[in-house]
Amino acid sequence: MIKMTTQDTFSEHEITETLGLVTGDASWTRHIFTWVLILIHQLIGLRIGSFTKLMHFAREDATERLILAANKQGADGVVALRMTTTSIAGIGFSVLAYGTAVKFKKKPDVTESVVR
Repeated sequence: MIKMTTQDTFSEHEITETLGLVTGDASWTRHIFTWVLILIHQLIGLRIGSFTKLMHFAREDATERLILAANKQGADGVVALRMTTTSIAGIGFSVLAYGTAVKFKKKPDVTESVVR
């Protein structure tokens, strides 16, 4: 299982090797009727439930692809995880997840060191 964080390090693990950039992207579009409904909702100020769900699925898809890329490099984790979203011609959007793949080892427990 790949461990991920938006921070530059893991508090309980020591990074032993930096493997490099990993990315995962997902592009989504919806039927034109859905986009008309979204536009109407925006004009009258309502929450856009279907768009929110679509964004959620796109983020999950991009994250899954990032994890596959990290696994392919033999990573234990990904640090400095970021996501960005781009509109595609007003009919869809793309989500890009990116970060740095790393190998790590568990830090020694401080209490164990004191007892010994």
